[in-house]
Amino acid sequence: MDLEFLANPPEWMEFEGTIDRSADAVFDILADPSKLGLWLKDFKDARWLTEPPHGEGSKRQVKLKLITVEERFLAWEPGKRFAFVMDATSLPIVDAMGEDMRIEPRGENRCHIVWRVAYSPTSIGRAVKPVARMVFGKLFRDSLVALKALAERS
Repeated sequence: MDLEFLANPPEWMEFEGTIDRSADAVFDILADPSKLGLWLKDFKDARWLTEPPHGEGSKRQVKLKLITVEERFLAWEPGKRFAFVMDATSLPIVDAMGEDMRIEPRGENRCHIVWRVAYSPTSIGRAVKPVARMVFGKLFRDSLVALKALAERS
């Protein structure tokens, strides 16, 4: 998978919001795995699978309550873009999945984030699509609200 998959996936969900904090500060929160538990709902653990420095090509593992994924970063542009695809997942509902977070500055201490979750469902994923979209849609919406709250109080 590459950035083209994120731009033109078979299926996607998109979430967006304005945050009263600079684009660089929001990117720093996204890029710091030690802060994931402060905003990513259902978070359990995260660890890097590659050595620093981290950026494009880096890999990490993230464990949530329902799923564990191994991520590979495709875009790492401080203050602008944070995108990755899943190389492995513990839940067989997608053949491919990735996330693309685009951050647009809206002044010195304000930005707008557009968070696209791109995926290609398996036959199991297609069978449970309404429930999966409801569950994961809520997780991403709640996480964006929590990211905004964390960024604005930091």
